[in-house]
Amino acid sequence: QSEWSAESAFRVRLPAPVARGEKLGAAEAAGSPVELSWEAPGVPVVGYLVEIARSDAFKSPLSANLTGLVHRLTLAPGRYLWRVTAKDAAGHLSFPTEPRPIHVPTAAPPPRIALMYPVDAARLVRPADGLLGVTWPRVPAAVSHELEVDGVVQAVTMPPTRVALEEGDHLLRVRAIGVTGKSSDWSDEVRFYF
Repeated sequence: QSEWSAESAFRVRLPAPVARGEKLGAAEAAGSPVELSWEAPGVPVVGYLVEIARSDAFKSPLSANLTGLVHRLTLAPGRYLWRVTAKDAAGHLSFPTEPRPIHVPTAAPPPRIALMYPVDAARLVRPADGLLGVTWPRVPAAVSHELEVDGVVQAVTMPPTRVALEEGDHLLRVRAIGVTGKSSDWSDEVRFYF
């Protein structure tokens, strides 16, 4: 009968999950909503460790322990990498997935506005109260607007608005302000006598 060989220690590694992808939502002031998803590794697991970092070294990553196959969070604009590791009931870990890139763009400014009224100076009629009604289409990406009348800019929440004007020649234009503070280009100028 032979002797037993020397003992050796080893670690059990689970198969890695499979990263499925990234979905980015519309950019907002705080950043963009991001959804990360992956497939289970094909063996029973009790959870996943998701890590998100700005560098390949994954130093000081954002991390979350999850039981599902999707992670939703909001990230500020920038370049990120993410990976996921599976864990079984005994505490064994898989290797992490290959890092996948995420690029969260800076919110774009709202689109340029086309004034709806006034646009035809020949059709303006001065009302008794001296207030000019100004309107433009709603811009979904806008949280406010700036209306410039005769070189003076004023904040306006949403159209329509009314502006007090003295009798005379005037110049008017408007632009949208997005959630991140970026503005659209100014609308075409409207010159009119009121």
